[in-house]
Amino acid sequence: MGKTQATRVINELGQLRLSVEECLQTGKTVIGVDTDECDPRTTASNFIVGSSQIGVVLPSNMGVAQMTSPLTLTTSITAIVSTQVTPTIVGKKIEWLRTSNGAWSCSSNIEAVYLPKFCSHDASL
Repeated sequence: MGKTQATRVINELGQLRLSVEECLQTGKTVIGVDTDECDPRTTASNFIVGSSQIGVVLPSNMGVAQMTSPLTLTTSITAIVSTQVTPTIVGKKIEWLRTSNGAWSCSSNIEAVYLPKFCSHDASL
Protein backbone atom coordinates (compact mmCIF):
# COMPACT_ATOMS: atom_id res chain seq x y z
CA MET A 1 0.00 0.00 0.00
CA GLY A 2 2.77 2.46 0.94
CA LYS A 3 4.68 1.95 -2.30
CA THR A 4 1.55 2.43 -4.42
CA GLN A 5 0.64 5.61 -2.55
CA ALA A 6 4.18 7.02 -2.69
CA THR A 7 4.37 6.28 -6.41
CA ARG A 8 1.04 8.02 -6.99
CA VAL A 9 2.26 11.24 -5.31
CA ILE A 10 5.62 11.09 -7.11
CA ASN A 11 3.86 10.70 -10.46
CA GLU A 12 1.40 13.54 -9.70
CA LEU A 13 4.35 15.82 -8.97
CA GLY A 14 6.25 14.57 -11.99
CA GLN A 15 3.46 15.66 -14.33
CA LEU A 16 4.07 19.26 -13.23
CA ARG A 17 7.55 19.23 -14.79
CA LEU A 18 5.92 19.86 -18.18
CA SER A 19 4.21 23.00 -16.85
CA VAL A 20 7.49 24.26 -15.43
CA GLU A 21 9.32 23.64 -18.71
CA GLU A 22 6.61 25.42 -20.70
CA CYS A 23 6.71 28.42 -18.39
CA LEU A 24 10.51 28.65 -18.45
CA GLN A 25 10.54 28.44 -22.26
CA THR A 26 8.01 31.29 -22.54
CA GLY A 27 9.73 33.46 -19.90
CA LYS A 28 6.92 33.18 -17.36
CA THR A 29 8.66 32.75 -14.04
CA VAL A 30 6.21 34.15 -11.49
CA ILE A 31 3.55 31.68 -10.31
CA GLY A 32 0.07 33.09 -10.97
CA VAL A 33 -2.82 33.26 -13.43
CA ASP A 34 -2.26 36.67 -15.04
CA THR A 35 -1.27 36.81 -18.71
CA ASP A 36 2.47 37.10 -18.04
CA GLU A 37 2.52 34.61 -15.14
CA CYS A 38 2.94 30.84 -14.95
CA ASP A 39 -0.15 28.83 -14.09
CA PRO A 40 1.33 25.46 -13.07
CA ARG A 41 -2.06 23.76 -13.52
CA THR A 42 -1.68 21.79 -10.32
CA THR A 43 -4.45 19.36 -9.47
CA ALA A 44 -5.61 19.04 -5.86
CA SER A 45 -4.92 15.68 -4.23
CA ASN A 46 -6.03 14.16 -0.95
CA PHE A 47 -2.51 12.67 -0.66
CA ILE A 48 -0.76 16.09 -0.55
CA VAL A 49 -0.61 18.91 2.01
CA GLY A 50 -0.17 22.38 0.51
CA SER A 51 -2.19 25.47 -0.31
CA SER A 52 -2.73 26.91 -3.77
CA GLN A 53 0.03 29.19 -5.03
CA ILE A 54 -2.41 30.95 -7.39
CA GLY A 55 -5.12 31.82 -4.86
CA VAL A 56 -7.62 29.07 -5.68
CA VAL A 57 -9.63 27.77 -2.72
CA LEU A 58 -9.06 24.04 -2.47
CA PRO A 59 -11.60 21.51 -1.24
CA SER A 60 -11.28 20.36 2.36
CA ASN A 61 -8.51 17.79 2.97
CA MET A 62 -6.96 18.46 -0.46
CA GLY A 63 -3.59 19.99 -1.24
CA VAL A 64 -1.26 20.78 -4.12
CA ALA A 65 2.46 20.58 -4.76
CA GLN A 66 4.57 23.67 -4.18
CA MET A 67 6.97 25.15 -6.75
CA THR A 68 9.85 27.51 -6.38
CA SER A 69 8.57 31.01 -7.14
CA PRO A 70 9.86 32.66 -9.15
CA LEU A 71 10.75 29.69 -11.33
CA THR A 72 14.45 29.33 -12.08
CA LEU A 73 16.61 26.92 -14.04
CA THR A 74 16.98 24.97 -10.77
CA THR A 75 13.33 25.00 -9.76
CA SER A 76 11.96 22.39 -7.40
CA ILE A 77 8.50 20.85 -7.13
CA THR A 78 7.81 19.57 -3.62
CA ALA A 79 5.03 17.97 -1.66
CA ILE A 80 4.39 16.82 1.88
CA VAL A 81 2.39 13.60 2.11
CA SER A 82 -0.95 14.00 3.91
CA THR A 83 -2.52 11.88 6.63
CA GLN A 84 -4.81 10.21 4.06
CA VAL A 85 -2.22 7.49 3.38
CA THR A 86 -0.58 4.59 5.14
CA PRO A 87 1.16 5.82 8.34
CA THR A 88 4.65 4.83 7.11
CA ILE A 89 4.73 7.72 4.60
CA VAL A 90 2.62 10.39 6.38
CA GLY A 91 4.42 13.72 6.63
CA LYS A 92 7.25 12.66 4.34
CA LYS A 93 8.59 14.97 1.64
CA ILE A 94 8.97 14.32 -2.08
CA GLU A 95 10.94 16.60 -4.39
CA TRP A 96 11.52 16.85 -8.11
CA LEU A 97 14.56 19.07 -8.71
CA ARG A 98 15.55 20.58 -12.06
CA THR A 99 19.21 21.07 -12.85
CA SER A 100 20.36 24.11 -14.80
CA ASN A 101 20.80 21.91 -17.91
CA GLY A 102 17.13 20.80 -17.80
CA ALA A 103 17.46 17.34 -16.26
CA TRP A 104 15.04 16.38 -13.49
CA SER A 105 15.66 14.09 -10.52
CA CYS A 106 13.34 12.74 -7.84
CA SER A 107 14.23 12.32 -4.19
CA SER A 108 12.30 11.71 -1.00
CA ASN A 109 12.77 11.01 2.68
CA ILE A 110 10.31 8.13 2.32
CA GLU A 111 12.13 4.87 3.02
CA ALA A 112 13.69 3.44 -0.15
CA VAL A 113 11.58 0.26 0.01
CA TYR A 114 8.48 2.40 -0.78
CA LEU A 115 10.05 4.39 -3.63
CA PRO A 116 10.07 3.55 -7.34
CA LYS A 117 13.58 2.88 -8.68
CA PHE A 118 13.81 6.29 -10.39
CA CYS A 119 13.37 8.16 -7.09
CA SER A 120 16.22 8.15 -4.57
CA HIS A 121 16.00 8.12 -0.80
CA ASP A 122 17.40 11.26 0.88
CA ALA A 123 17.02 11.30 4.66
CA SER A 124 18.01 14.99 4.77
CA LEU A 125 14.82 16.22 3.08
